[in-house]
Amino acid sequence: MACSLTTAAVASQVVINFDDLSGGPYVNGSPVPPNSRLSDQLRPAYGITFDSGSHYVAVVDVGVGNTTSGANAIGGTSSGLVDYTAPVIFSFSSPSNPYIPATTNSFSMRGDLIGAGRTITASAYDATGKLLASDTEVDSGGETWTFRVAGIQSVRFPGTPDGNHGIALDDVTFSPVTPALPGDANVDGKVDFADLVILARHYGVAGVWTDGNFNDDPTVDFGDLVTLARNYGRSTDATSPDVGIVPEPASSVLAFFSLAVLFLPRAFGKSEGAT
Repeated sequence: MACSLTTAAVASQVVINFDDLSGGPYVNGSPVPPNSRLSDQLRPAYGITFDSGSHYVAVVDVGVGNTTSGANAIGGTSSGLVDYTAPVIFSFSSPSNPYIPATTNSFSMRGDLIGAGRTITASAYDATGKLLASDTEVDSGGETWTFRVAGIQSVRFPGTPDGNHGIALDDVTFSPVTPALPGDANVDGKVDFADLVILARHYGVAGVWTDGNFNDDPTVDFGDLVTLARNYGRSTDATSPDVGIVPEPASSVLAFFSLAVLFLPRAFGKSEGAT
């Protein structure tokens, strides 16, 4: 997989152009060869995962002169076939642990050079699924969808209405990912009271990271509360010092958090253990 790191004015960028992977047929409805299926192969290096209807995207050989770099690009899939009407999802997680969400503050992708004049809107979301930004571009050939906003955890390209004139995507570019801090349930770059509220709302029930389940066990429980307490006050902002961090959680701190878990759900009109 061709992945080049280029130095920008502020920070390095990951650029993925797909040209070292075997490109399969680009025609809509073609079977996707096994060696042209891309999903999480790049996650250990760059923290990015590709998804579509078949839980992978198709690396397609569009031909030199038809993409913004090289010959290969990617398209959506469904039922094991190339399907340009299917959405393509880019998501970010920790390179060392796929359970831990990660974010980037910039992302872009380019369409192939075969324009068809359609208007396509792509969208960026945070880890909770909240819409952060949208970018609408006309498919004129080589168009670029760009997002520059903090907290991007996923990007959705919706596909095209007409699969026979679909858009293949190339030159996926993003800033290096930042994994979520332990205890940062809403993945906003800091461990604070908002995260405690989230954990309290889901305490005792099954959940994922954004529910306060930081260790990927069956439920949100005391172990997750300890994780949050140990990291309370931390921030990914390099200009902000870590505050409130102790090697082991002080008994008074844990007592406060334990009481909060008991009473916060009632404050929101929910009984303990309710979703």
